[in-house]
Amino acid sequence: MRIFTFPREHQDDGGIYLVFYLDQYNLTVNMRFHTSISEFRTRLSSSESQAKITKSDLDQFYIQLKTFDSRFKLFPKYYHNYIENLNRLRPDLDDTHPDWTFLKIALADKKSKPTKTLPIFVYHIKYVYKITSPLFIAHQKKQNLKKLNAPAKLEAKNNKPKSSKEWIRVPMPRNQPRK
Repeated sequence: MRIFTFPREHQDDGGIYLVFYLDQYNLTVNMRFHTSISEFRTRLSSSESQAKITKSDLDQFYIQLKTFDSRFKLFPKYYHNYIENLNRLRPDLDDTHPDWTFLKIALADKKSKPTKTLPIFVYHIKYVYKITSPLFIAHQKKQNLKKLNAPAKLEAKNNKPKSSKEWIRVPMPRNQPRK
């Protein structure tokens, strides 16, 4: 990440404009992080490929994570916590049948755990920054409540009593005199 300001003659009203951008090196390093995780995610996707994972493959994956330098990235704490969580869930391959369940859940491709640069930035805007996060969280809660209440509303419409749906036919006697 590089921070620079425009020269004084290009600034309006004397304000300081900071522009953040990622140079090509940072983008390639971030994509390397994403590709290593996505490759291992695809290897864990089927049980046949899980059986083919050796201890050296697992060690190589964790060495890639350990050597990833997140100090000069845009969100170093996010990358550090992500890698720390994966290290915590490392399966033991000394067992005959290692349990991959927790690692599969941790590596799952979700909006709440992005691995690409731009989705991580959007994640921080939506959920981490104190200025913008209450707006997005309130909107998300509202949408979830609509989804939860939608089946109840349909059920209420469909469960009306039969009398309100259909006409009731009342027989009139034919031989009754009129008054």
